[in-house]
Amino acid sequence: MPLSENYETFEKKPLLTPQFYAENLKIISPNQYQSEVQKTAFIMIETPGSYQKKIAGVYVKQENELLFSELLQEAGILTPQERKKEDIKVCQSQQDTKGKTQISCQFTQPGVYKVLLYSYSFGQRQQGIKELGQLKFHAL
Repeated sequence: MPLSENYETFEKKPLLTPQFYAENLKIISPNQYQSEVQKTAFIMIETPGSYQKKIAGVYVKQENELLFSELLQEAGILTPQERKKEDIKVCQSQQDTKGKTQISCQFTQPGVYKVLLYSYSFGQRQQGIKELGQLKFHAL
């Protein structure tokens, strides 16, 4: 950790997995784990020139930090199959020719949303989907 960074600023950083760094990615924005937005969250990620994967995101509205379905599953009320019915939405993802991917998530209601980022390759099932990280947005 650089000397100019303290624990408070470190804890506010986006929650990124080791896979994110293994793929030589760099998050341009947002620079904090939790951000306030109007209705749309924009995430910008820089990729290396030889990057062949697609980066995408999904989001779900949260209730009191834990998803309602997580609470029900922990209580033994909801099975993993039933949990799949949770209202998960897909973000839009666009990659430009300069090695940047913009992910935009359109939130329909005010509230707190968790966005999960992942990468995947077409035609390479052995590598599959890799989780890259997560961010939290408070839609006003």
